[in-house]
Amino acid sequence: MKLPLFVLAGASMVLTAPLAHAAPPPNFPDFAGFSVVTSTHLATYERSDQQVVKFSTPDGLACMISALGGVAPTVRCYGPVPGMTGQAVTDPNAKAPRDFGVAQLRAANEGTISSLRGDYPTDLTGAPLLAPGEKVTQTTMTCGVAPGAVTACIDTADGGHGFVLQPAGSWVF
Repeated sequence: MKLPLFVLAGASMVLTAPLAHAAPPPNFPDFAGFSVVTSTHLATYERSDQQVVKFSTPDGLACMISALGGVAPTVRCYGPVPGMTGQAVTDPNAKAPRDFGVAQLRAANEGTISSLRGDYPTDLTGAPLLAPGEKVTQTTMTCGVAPGAVTACIDTADGGHGFVLQPAGSWVF
């Protein structure tokens, strides 16, 4: 039995269609018009063949996107996470104790926000500023800074998990 040509063509299109990634939540910042500045934020980590993306934000966060040694990519942001009532610690660059938190996103997992009992990791000191309207990408992770002290990161693979750190309330998805 011969199948009509239009049935075979339709089946072919379905089989070759790319898999769609989950869209970010509607209140996630739209990075479409952001400038990509990844190349100016790359840093060598421990060995010359391992690179990470490091950045700081105008509101005092220090962040790193890493995918080292075949390990699934991770984003970590340390500092005064909005809405976080963490352990008060002394930042060596600050004049007084501040509340610190850590926001973390691992590939294929929801983000987390928790308290941090210590200062910024020393490997993040001097991380280049990521200004509002700029974004960086490493593997499947993208982070950007939006106007209004908003820092957001998303893993574009495996369901589109991420976090948003903002004065109106930080959240994960």
